Amino acid sequence: MIRARNVIPALKDRIVNFPFPLGVNLTGEKAVMFLNPFYDYQIVGMGALVDVATVATPAPFTLGYGAYTDIHGVLQQANLTQFLTAANCLDVNGQPFSTQILPVGTLSYFTVQPDPLGQGLNILRAGSPLVIGTAAATNAGTVTVFVALRPKDKDRGDASKRPGGASDEGYASYYK
Repeated sequence: MIRARNVIPALKDRIVNFPFPLGVNLTGEKAVMFLNPFYDYQIVGMGALVDVATVATPAPFTLGYGAYTDIHGVLQQANLTQFLTAANCLDVNGQPFSTQILPVGTLSYFTVQPDPLGQGLNILRAGSPLVIGTAAATNAGTVTVFVALRPKDKDRGDASKRPGGASDEGYASYYK
């Protein structure tokens, strides 16, 4: 006998790698890192690996979500700094990202938006694109940003989804 909870296959954590040139304004599809129309995802970690950096001027980037339509048909405005603001985009020395010349292979971690009350502050809603924003700078180089995403799914035991994967905050239970 097949039970309802066995209908949805267990989803795995996703690691999204996104290389981009420093100091170039990314817009449109070039700024979209990830999109899933069916499941909410929780951002559990993020970082950046410097491939090349030649100029020591600040080039912070932001991480947020693009505009999307929620399950009630209401357009939600984009928030490009929801998960990482430029103020929190710091290098390994605690300086604004790339104020020092970063050696090739430098790895920087960034703090994830804390969510102690379980309000979904680090949740990427179903249908909303994960978007990276960059500031114009004179830096020449490439950075690979990676984001660890964990699906908020019924099979993971958090009961944040209905069978079939439809997003519905009536079923959400983000507080852990």
